[in-house]
Amino acid sequence: MNQLIKANRVDFNNEEIINRLGKLEPTVNFSVKRLVYYPYYFFEYGLDKKSFIFPSNGLVACTIDLISGSGSLIDSEPVFEKFIVSKMDIIEDLVDTEKAEKEAQHFIFRTISLKMKIFKMPNINLTRQELFYRPYWIVQGNDKKGTFTLAVDGKSGKYHSL
Repeated sequence: MNQLIKANRVDFNNEEIINRLGKLEPTVNFSVKRLVYYPYYFFEYGLDKKSFIFPSNGLVACTIDLISGSGSLIDSEPVFEKFIVSKMDIIEDLVDTEKAEKEAQHFIFRTISLKMKIFKMPNINLTRQELFYRPYWIVQGNDKKGTFTLAVDGKSGKYHSL
């Protein structure tokens, strides 16, 4: 069964992933097993604070990982496209929308207070929120020591061990 989702486009195909990993580790035999879609929530907030530090209103955005619940600051507006994918390729989220929104607010407040070193917290208001998926290639590696698995970000090409 298929599902319509919003996701980042895959910028690195499976052949490019194998070539890049092969150049990093020439003694390892890599093979792509499948492409999966990892769930995130995107939140954008308007900052309402006019002062010397904030001469005008601005925007700040983050994503919430819907498996771990952790936040990450966004430095540029993401582009989402609609794709029809198999439900088997979608990783089921563990964090509901309400919990994700609360974590996003806490994350934004912590980030602003720690990174901007301000005296008074600006008011923030939610301007946009979207469920989206990021594509990851699941790659298996084999070498003399055994077999291991990597998740390779289909957008950035960065990899993480599983």
